[in-house]
Amino acid sequence: MAPAPLPPLLVVDLKPWAGKAPLGEETRRLIIRMATENHWRARKIQAELSKIGIRVSLATVSRYLPKANPNPGSQQRWLTFLRNHRDLIAGMDFFVVPTVRFQLLYVWFAIDHGRRQILHFNVTESPTAAGWFSSCERRSRTKPSIGSSSSTTTRSSRPK
Repeated sequence: MAPAPLPPLLVVDLKPWAGKAPLGEETRRLIIRMATENHWRARKIQAELSKIGIRVSLATVSRYLPKANPNPGSQQRWLTFLRNHRDLIAGMDFFVVPTVRFQLLYVWFAIDHGRRQILHFNVTESPTAAGWFSSCERRSRTKPSIGSSSSTTTRSSRPK
């Protein structure tokens, strides 16, 4: 007897794209026209397209929206504000620093933007100590004494 024939190989039809078919040129132009003439964003355009029977995802509509140009005047106004008020603005930050011995130090500091000078900083192993944050805030407004407890380091360079 002759051996049984082998089954045919599995034939795979490879498509040039995955998922849905690409969006038609007419739909793309409609999305751009709706956005420019009505100042609509993606969600509104998607809803309006679904009312006329065109089903597209929100991501697809967003992809074809024209890019909004930022208003250069608004950036200029913000820079002017910062330039005019830099002598009155102070910045504060709180962050954690890991040590070589895998301990954590908590640091708080205040900086004067006009002089680019550190007004005050505190370093401690335990920020939950009673009143640590309130003392940091109070010390940043007034000139603190240089002395401090053993777990907190304090320095101030604020002028009188």
